[in-house]
Amino acid sequence: MENERNRSGKTEKGMACLLVIVFVSAITLLGISFMSTVSIDLSMSHNYENYLKSLYIAEGGIQRSLWLIENDMTWSLGSVQAYTEMLGEDGFFTVELEGTIETGNIVTMVATGIVHEARRSIKVKVEIGDDYQAHIVKGSWREIYPEKRGL
Repeated sequence: MENERNRSGKTEKGMACLLVIVFVSAITLLGISFMSTVSIDLSMSHNYENYLKSLYIAEGGIQRSLWLIENDMTWSLGSVQAYTEMLGEDGFFTVELEGTIETGNIVTMVATGIVHEARRSIKVKVEIGDDYQAHIVKGSWREIYPEKRGL
């Protein structure tokens, strides 16, 4: 079989194979780039999901602590200054108290929700009313960040 020659007299044998290799290489690089982008996006969405879960768990820690102040004599007697509880398999919260739980007092409560490596903290002021009814002081809820976590 005779090789085909172009106008300049050179053979074109193997040119199609070279073009296919270049095309397949380009498609492969695009595919790898796409997979990398999807992997990063999935990781970011999981991190954001854990970040939100940790906020909800911290809020749950505040609500649980309010309930305990009202219903558990250990808390009502002021002997509890920190409390930790697991919530399901994913996370847990820790609540720290500053102040004495007595009628008429205002207690500072810091709840930290933790899910995997995500951590969110909330700081509130709680007013202890008659019969140890606990109420969050209006406008005192705020998120605090690890570097500003001091009570």
